[in-house]
Amino acid sequence: MELPAEVRLIIAEHALYYEDGLEWRWKSYSKERKVGTFYEDSESTSMTANLNPLALVCKKLHHETKNIVFKVNVLGFSSIAMDVGIPDNELYDDSIENDFENPMEAWDHFREHADDLTLAAVRQVKISCCILWPEHPCSDPVMQRRLSQLEIAAVGTPHAHFVLDPSWELYPAEKEDTEDVAHFLEEGDLIEASVWKHSLTNKRTWRVRVSYTSEKHVARVREYVPESRQEKALSWLENGI
Repeated sequence: MELPAEVRLIIAEHALYYEDGLEWRWKSYSKERKVGTFYEDSESTSMTANLNPLALVCKKLHHETKNIVFKVNVLGFSSIAMDVGIPDNELYDDSIENDFENPMEAWDHFREHADDLTLAAVRQVKISCCILWPEHPCSDPVMQRRLSQLEIAAVGTPHAHFVLDPSWELYPAEKEDTEDVAHFLEEGDLIEASVWKHSLTNKRTWRVRVSYTSEKHVARVREYVPESRQEKALSWLENGI
């Protein structure tokens, strides 16, 4: 504690950073009570995680580091496993129709119950779902409503950068079958059209990202994507839409 406060905070930011981000999990989900929190490991079923052990050292560090974990980490809200800690008899609906609505509901719950300082500390939010884009999204009012929900969430948290991950994927370079490349391009066109239509009347403060990117994915684009489309495909990998 003899170090200057500025140095202590720098150390704390490194110590409380989790490479894979934090994932929201419901601990209870019923008509009477909804409770959830964040955990380090997206596969973990443990409900005892302490994301800020520095807060246990002393009252001074507890105060200084209170919201650092929200500042330096990506806060993930995924439709895939948010119900890991919910007893089977509780009323959580994980049907595919709620694939987008479930993570958005979890974000809204967190936002409504977090204090102002915690929300001000949030810098990165990731909304993940498996099926988001209908076959003809530009004519689908459900799609535009979903994008409007995301827009409202992003505008309401001006310090945070929102990313939407709709399970838009490209396999790494080892895969010989190129069917995924065609799907990647087709889905990218659909996503871009939907986002473009939404952005005609809204100033966008979020992006749609490819689920996974690496040098192997870049190599796959360079090898299998037609030259006329490579520039756009590489931009999708690097920047999203």
